[in-house]
Amino acid sequence: MKKIFSIVAVASATLLYAESADNIVRHADAVRGPAGSFRMKVRVVSERPDQEAQEMQLETYVKDRTTSVVKFMNPPREKGKAMLMVNDDLWMYIPGSKRTFRISPQQRLMGEVSNADVARVNYADDYQSTILKQHETVDGKDCYHLELNAKTKVSYFRIHYWVERKTYRPIKATFFAVSGKPLKYATYKSYKKIAGATRPTVVTIVDGIKPDWKSEIHYVSMGEKKFPDSIFQQSALPELR
Repeated sequence: MKKIFSIVAVASATLLYAESADNIVRHADAVRGPAGSFRMKVRVVSERPDQEAQEMQLETYVKDRTTSVVKFMNPPREKGKAMLMVNDDLWMYIPGSKRTFRISPQQRLMGEVSNADVARVNYADDYQSTILKQHETVDGKDCYHLELNAKTKVSYFRIHYWVERKTYRPIKATFFAVSGKPLKYATYKSYKKIAGATRPTVVTIVDGIKPDWKSEIHYVSMGEKKFPDSIFQQSALPELR
């Protein structure tokens, strides 16, 4: 009887532990971006030693955690392109094309930044989370060290994620391929008041193999805004202005 009780107790504790981890990730998602409908302007910069720095400017319309549209604003050769993300599906429109075509969220947008990095903020629903360490010091901050494993076919197979305990602010992350090799490393910094909360306004991403390959996502502006449902359709992408 005691043995059965112990097994039940361990199973219950494990369940609570997992729920706690999921809750932490959900709080961290809320720090990274609002939960409802909002618009953000993003600047992506890529630097590599063998080429000049590249820059891209985007505007993202977010309906909710699962649905968004990304407009390409600059450079001129990219202007007019648009991406639509609905759940795990992503489509691209290129001016002059007769139709949209499906692309991969994992595909590089520029440098070390993937398509999903600018279109989606939803780790809580995309991943099953567990706590690896309750306390780990990162950059002088007391953090949870979490492991996130993909529930479905999303951008990254596994993520190690460090979230500050006191504030739920993301501090850094390591993104892994199916093989177990690190794809890239991210740090979340330059926290400022934006869209009604203190959020990271710069994410630095470093390649997992070549550490001198670096990109940054700059969140230039972010604010609540309602959009008609009609723009979140493939047929609407050519008409976005």
